[in-house]
Amino acid sequence: MSDYGDAGILHQKLLMSPASYREGEMDRWRGVAAIACLAVLMVAGCAWAQRQPGGGNQPGGGNQPGGGRFDPAQFREMRLNQIKEQLGASDQEWQVLKPKVEKVMDLQNQSRTGFGMGRGRGGTGGTTEIPADASPVQKAYLELRNLLQDPNAKSPDITAKLNAYRTARTQAQEELKNAQKVLKELLTPRQEAQLVLQGLLE
Repeated sequence: MSDYGDAGILHQKLLMSPASYREGEMDRWRGVAAIACLAVLMVAGCAWAQRQPGGGNQPGGGNQPGGGRFDPAQFREMRLNQIKEQLGASDQEWQVLKPKVEKVMDLQNQSRTGFGMGRGRGGTGGTTEIPADASPVQKAYLELRNLLQDPNAKSPDITAKLNAYRTARTQAQEELKNAQKVLKELLTPRQEAQLVLQGLLE
């Protein structure tokens, strides 16, 4: 059956259910798929590390060169390769799609609210040093968070930082939407559906 045939059947099924139910089901499966994808990549990364010289519990492991420590760049490349495979893209097609996919991934990371960025050198309740490469959203988040650690912070200052944080989030979300739109225009319906399940498209 063609992609359009599949889409037609799916469209008919969706019309039979309430809109709120459809949206809830799509969100739930999208979250499950994203978690499953992350788990697969983490397991693959650990397996790769164990195969490296000095990896795992062998001498020379840990943070030593070739010790199989977590490499964000390699993890990113593994995910990109998985996306290419799931899209069924040829090498020539991937040369066009890859930069667009990477831009969406980067903007998603940059637009995160700062959750999980740490508690700072002062421990619980301490301020956090703002990294030089922090995105505008992360910078605004940490500035607001650090200000709130001060029990004597003034309300006008808090309001100003809060507004700055909201503005940064809005701008980042608009940039992300534009990048997702550009990527979507290059995809077939099947490829678009795959990236929705991956959490790269809405």
